[in-house]
Amino acid sequence: MQDGLANQVITAVCTDTTGTLWIGTLYGVYTFDGFRVTNFDNALPPDPPWPKPAVSNLTSDTVGRNLIFASTRGGVWAIDPAERRLVPDTTLGLPAGFLKTCVYIEKSTGGFYWLLGKQTLYKLFRTAANRYECQPVLQLPACEQPALQTDPTDSEGVWILPAQAEVYYWNTQGLAHYTLPKNRSGPSPAPGLTRWLYTGKSIVGWDHARNLYCFNTREKRVELVGDTTNFYSFFPGMEGVDNGIKQKPRLNLHLPIEAGQQLFGTTLGLFIVRKKLSCFQIIEALQGEEVRGIHTSPDGQWWAGTYNGLYSGNLNNRKVQHFDAATVWDFLPLRNGRYLLALEHRKGIVFWDAGHNRFIPDSRLLAQVEGAPNATSALSLCQDNEGTFWAGTYTRLLWARESYDFRSFTDIRSGRELDIPFVRALLADTRSGIWAGSENGLLRLVYNAKQQRYEADQSIPTLEGITVCDLYRDCRQQLWIATKGKGIACLDMKNPRQPLQWYTTADGLSNDFTCRIEGSNHDRVLWISTHNGLSKFDVQTRGFHNFYEDSGFPGNEFNSAASARFPDGTLLFGGISGLIRFHPDAVPSFDFQYKTILSGAKFYDQSSGLFSSIPPASSSNKPLPPYPEYIEFQLGSTEYTEPAKVRFRYRLHGLSERWSYTNGEREVKFIRLAPGKYIFEAQVIPLDGHLGTTVLFPFFIATPFYETWWFKALLLTAIAGVAYGAYRYRLRQLIQEQKTRQQIADDLHDDIGNKLNMISILSQKVARHHSRKEQPDLISGELDKLVDVGRTALRSLHTMIWSVDSEKDRLSILFSRMQDFADDYLLPLHIPYRFEMKEPIPDRDIDLTVRYHLILIYQELLTNMVKYTQPSLITITISMEAGHTLHLEFANQHQPDSDVAFNTVSSHRGLASIQRRLSRINGKIIEQDISGTRQKIALVIPRISKRF
Repeated sequence: MQDGLANQVITAVCTDTTGTLWIGTLYGVYTFDGFRVTNFDNALPPDPPWPKPAVSNLTSDTVGRNLIFASTRGGVWAIDPAERRLVPDTTLGLPAGFLKTCVYIEKSTGGFYWLLGKQTLYKLFRTAANRYECQPVLQLPACEQPALQTDPTDSEGVWILPAQAEVYYWNTQGLAHYTLPKNRSGPSPAPGLTRWLYTGKSIVGWDHARNLYCFNTREKRVELVGDTTNFYSFFPGMEGVDNGIKQKPRLNLHLPIEAGQQLFGTTLGLFIVRKKLSCFQIIEALQGEEVRGIHTSPDGQWWAGTYNGLYSGNLNNRKVQHFDAATVWDFLPLRNGRYLLALEHRKGIVFWDAGHNRFIPDSRLLAQVEGAPNATSALSLCQDNEGTFWAGTYTRLLWARESYDFRSFTDIRSGRELDIPFVRALLADTRSGIWAGSENGLLRLVYNAKQQRYEADQSIPTLEGITVCDLYRDCRQQLWIATKGKGIACLDMKNPRQPLQWYTTADGLSNDFTCRIEGSNHDRVLWISTHNGLSKFDVQTRGFHNFYEDSGFPGNEFNSAASARFPDGTLLFGGISGLIRFHPDAVPSFDFQYKTILSGAKFYDQSSGLFSSIPPASSSNKPLPPYPEYIEFQLGSTEYTEPAKVRFRYRLHGLSERWSYTNGEREVKFIRLAPGKYIFEAQVIPLDGHLGTTVLFPFFIATPFYETWWFKALLLTAIAGVAYGAYRYRLRQLIQEQKTRQQIADDLHDDIGNKLNMISILSQKVARHHSRKEQPDLISGELDKLVDVGRTALRSLHTMIWSVDSEKDRLSILFSRMQDFADDYLLPLHIPYRFEMKEPIPDRDIDLTVRYHLILIYQELLTNMVKYTQPSLITITISMEAGHTLHLEFANQHQPDSDVAFNTVSSHRGLASIQRRLSRINGKIIEQDISGTRQKIALVIPRISKRF
């Protein structure tokens, strides 16, 4: 009840095709996905109100439409597990209300169903299109709360329990009647049988008081065979249940399920148990000791080094000897029963006499290694095919010949000693040389017979930065590498350039911190000890199966260098809590596969502010609202006994093809998914490492109207229409502006221009006439001024007319106008000038404002030069930068005149006018150089055309 059941009396259990567990109680139907209990009744519609039923049986149809049939006191329910709803009788092809007249339904081994009415026994057959038809078989006397149980040995056989001391059995040979015998101490406390158990040799039933009855179908009789004292021999798991709750509840049902799990439905709840394995044996003398190194001999002897000394025993007896010694990490056999032992904590290497189980006096090696003061703590030992001895220490790789004079190994190429931290693994090469694993990767030394020296093999992967804990070579010449935190890797020693194959917890390994590797069954199976359990790896299928403390280990954490194998295949593994031994053939095979359960899918609906479920049957047809706040998937599995240690991997097709992994959580959420089609895929990764079945859940998220193609097409059409309307409006404005400018230019030319031209002509005539009369010099001077004013006015008028003329908006016309002005203004004054371009400038349209102010600035500068100096040469240089920045440079070489304080833009009014005009077109004066005989000024206008 603490897990969510409203009633603790369990009366029925079954599983559907997804693996979900359906639980019947005296107060409703529940589901269990391995992690959470859900009340199915709460999912039913409130109208009409469904009473909480007393469930007597549950059976599933896994062949048809995946139905669950629930037998209740109010009739039989047909439940759709996917949509969690009741299926009407008419949908199943049965008369309306027929199932309400039935009280019990049970599936037979023949595929049909036995259906029990109040006084009639029916056969329920599945027909085409998942519909059913019913056939009456037998009339029964009226009885209260009858029950059925099919005969697993006969598809036509069925047991009928009237919930009394009477029992019926029916098959094609007819109806048999049995009467239960009385108990030794009187009648049964609870008359009537609960269930039957087919043991293969006999048919045994039990009642509510756990009395056992044996049925003899040939002689049509039943006898009392035992009481609760031998009840555990038939149901060994119930002993654990009784001991766990300190009571003996009534057993209502027993159901074996996958992975060795068994269900016991009792009056105190549902219990799921699994028997521990007995194949792993703990060496009791070492229980609680931390084992660091292990070695075995062909005669069955073994040695184990611990922090409390050296232990020795034999495979054939339980006697264990203890010797005081330093911690032994590794054993290297020599000749005549002598060994080299690698000792931790700067004890070096010593000789060991295995025959007398004693250290040889004065045999300590590695007392001091020249240049390596910390190299005296030996971790690993090895002897290669050349007879060279190798030792791995905390800081060095050491080597020695037959004299056992260990020294640091020097790399031939670099001429330096190899500084390798924590050389934990050494393995002799098949030719000559060794493989060495350390805290900084993998090293291979190959013996060069011609030069008689060892050289490092540069062709192998070095695994730099990875801690190597163990090396194992199998019979196929593959090197298996145990690492710290990276799992295991496989290297093809025949072709080491091939990439490594890695296996981690994502593939089923119990832990990525691996310690030791041992092989069995001709290396078709590898046993990998880790910091969290022992993994069995099938090399052919690439499948893992993991074992933990509940399998018979003293602890889950093993140690590196702590494993060994006997010639008969028996394996030893040591860890921080002791030593275990087992034979691989005694470990049972596991060919089952846990099921992944998708127990729920829901999304948060922003419009209603509620969570809504996504039925799998309609998920691909009915789209979800656009951009849901989040979508949640609830995952479960059929690993019921240790659900807290189960992990999952999942991915969402349409979002990413990469797997993601959970770490204890059972809900997977996705935030604001974009519109589109998705498929959610998940797999369970149980504690034992087997990847479970794959569950797929497709769903579709609708596209909002503002992201649909038709809305975008309408929007683009509207934008194009607005843009075209704006373009037409601007075009009309420009045309009207051009017409206005053209009209102004024509009016100025025709009206004011003609009049000024007449003034100029008349002034010239008057000047010539009066020059012949009195005071001719005075009259002539005044008339000359009139002529000059008229000419200046005419020139200014021409400039203004040119500035507003729309046909003059070209860069080439501007340059031509500048040159014409210089000709008209400077040549009559006999002032030489040069008009230069540094490089050809491409012609383009020029902005009206820029053209207007630029020509006036140009005229103002030339006028000031002539007005305030005596020019001898004026040079005008034009250049273009980046296609849109115009540079103008004016250079004036003039006669020296100490009385004139000349400055090209010294006039206050002229300077202010030029500065204002430059600011209007974003121009500026970038250089101004004044000397006694030379003037220079440079202007820059950054943008001359609206196109750039």
